[in-house]
Amino acid sequence: MTSYEIFDEIRSNDYDYLDLGGGYFENKVKDIIEEIVPEDDSLPKDPIDLCDPQQIGYYRNNLVVKTCLHYLINRNLYKAINRPKSWFTSLKDKIHYGRLIIPYYDEKQKIAYYQSRDVTGTSNIRYLSKLNGVKSVFNLGNLDYNKENYYIFEGPFDSCFVKNGLAIGGITTSRTLFSGIQEEQLDKILLLNRIWVLDSQYQDEAAREKSRILLEENEQVFLWPKEYGEKYKDFNDIAIAKKLKEISESFILENTVSGISGLIKLAQIK
Repeated sequence: MTSYEIFDEIRSNDYDYLDLGGGYFENKVKDIIEEIVPEDDSLPKDPIDLCDPQQIGYYRNNLVVKTCLHYLINRNLYKAINRPKSWFTSLKDKIHYGRLIIPYYDEKQKIAYYQSRDVTGTSNIRYLSKLNGVKSVFNLGNLDYNKENYYIFEGPFDSCFVKNGLAIGGITTSRTLFSGIQEEQLDKILLLNRIWVLDSQYQDEAAREKSRILLEENEQVFLWPKEYGEKYKDFNDIAIAKKLKEISESFILENTVSGISGLIKLAQIK
């Protein structure tokens, strides 16, 4: 049974993360799993792979693991078409304990960076980054160079629902687009067309300002259609509401603008 089949069965039942188990994972694990100790600092201390059915089974009664799985299920991330190959958590790391760890795989499927997210709603800090790490591009390992376009999102979760979706882990309203490493990584994608997909310009002033800057820099930008932009903040919101594992590229392409005409359309969004 794969981890995603386990997710499916969890989702199909009345899920209470305080009471997951009841013998469900009995006989799923034959051997005690050895703790994963990375040779470097590519992940927090003793990471637990939330996409490994053996590890899920071994930690079946652990509240942290259950809570992270619950979060992935509720956010529709466990089946997202462009998800990374694994999500993680840690029970031992002093900084990232109990949080969902988001791995940034590079083009060689090596973890170059990570962030962690609070999944309990009790922390004042939603995201924490790798200590002394330099932010890279999220999901480079999934990039299909046979396609025409790639899409840059703000947040990693949003990029998981679009083929060739990448993420830079947040935006600023400055004219600086990328970190040094991100710029180097994206400079290698020479033959694909780049389109920016920010949060809804109807709901986020920073997204409106960044869209303006990008259009002035001759970048192509997705402008949220009003009926979606007023209702949803980002692509993950759409996927949750509509129970989608994929949002089509055509939806983005039909609403992509550039140049002066794009600036005029953007100015009409209030």
